[in-house]
Amino acid sequence: KNLVRSLPPVLKKVVTDDKSYTISRSDLWEKFHRGKNVYFGSGTSMMLETVDLEINRDTRDKVFFYFQNGVVEVTTEAIKMISYDELDGYVWRSSVKPHNIDFREKEGDFEVFSQKVVNENSDRFLALQTMMGYCLSTYKDPSVPKAVVLIDEAVSDNPAGRTGKGLIFEACGQLRKQTLFDGKTLKFDNSFTFQGVQRDTQMLFFDDIAKNFSFEWLFSILTTGLSVNQKNKPLFFLPYAISPKIGITSNYQILGEGSSFHDRIYELELYPHYTNTHKPEDEFKKLFFGPQWIADDWNSFYDFMFRCAQLFLKHGLKEIATDNLALNKLRQATCPEFIKYCDDTI
Repeated sequence: KNLVRSLPPVLKKVVTDDKSYTISRSDLWEKFHRGKNVYFGSGTSMMLETVDLEINRDTRDKVFFYFQNGVVEVTTEAIKMISYDELDGYVWRSSVKPHNIDFREKEGDFEVFSQKVVNENSDRFLALQTMMGYCLSTYKDPSVPKAVVLIDEAVSDNPAGRTGKGLIFEACGQLRKQTLFDGKTLKFDNSFTFQGVQRDTQMLFFDDIAKNFSFEWLFSILTTGLSVNQKNKPLFFLPYAISPKIGITSNYQILGEGSSFHDRIYELELYPHYTNTHKPEDEFKKLFFGPQWIADDWNSFYDFMFRCAQLFLKHGLKEIATDNLALNKLRQATCPEFIKYCDDTI
């Protein structure tokens, strides 16, 4: 298989002169063993010759998913298996799922869950599927530099969450390498904020962002690319075309105005079918993506995600009128008294 993986720097010192040495195999091994931290230290510089490899990537009209028994190629016309030998480039080993895919035309638990979180509304279900398909496609269209945001539909001064927002992005993380950030403690002014990001990271997931989250911090990342500064390692830059996509969950509205804001955000509300007292595991009797899932569960799930990718290729990010989004934003930007005044006088 044409698989590759990212390795840390491994060599700090090599012998470059032309001196000849006579040394026994055992003495050489002992010398090497004693100096292993010098030759293979994690903070050292690689001195091996490098080779540029062309990584196989999704395109405007194709999405690829990698498994033990082959590659699933998704287009607008078909979802089919191909071999690794048919790919044009190499594949990150981290992208290969340790699963033998078996296509199943069967509605699985996660598909039912996805219908419930949009109140079984067909238009909103299509929007949700295209949103997940957008996250699954690693192709970066310069005209759609959007972060996708899941918020609660319910209008409340004290939002409780627990509607299943995080599970949607966790599902995407089953197929795309994801770096998770705690939205409550996220600080963009820390130069090491993104140190957990690797060259093969495909999605950034900001979970449960704070009420005062400033979306403008993401503007340059969404349109230019991402600089990654890791402690004791060289800084590297992921240009827009290969930078991770961004998913956000929030119990609060993300406030912003102007074309720069609206061009970079896609928001979708979730219906509160699931709550603190009625969780998905109460309904399906097992945790999603957990050890209780058998091969049939995984195959049904993967099949649904393939179809989400296909719907995205067909429709793009499907825009839909949000029920309470404008009201929620107004409520958060003002106060309950102002909302009541408007209700009473307008």
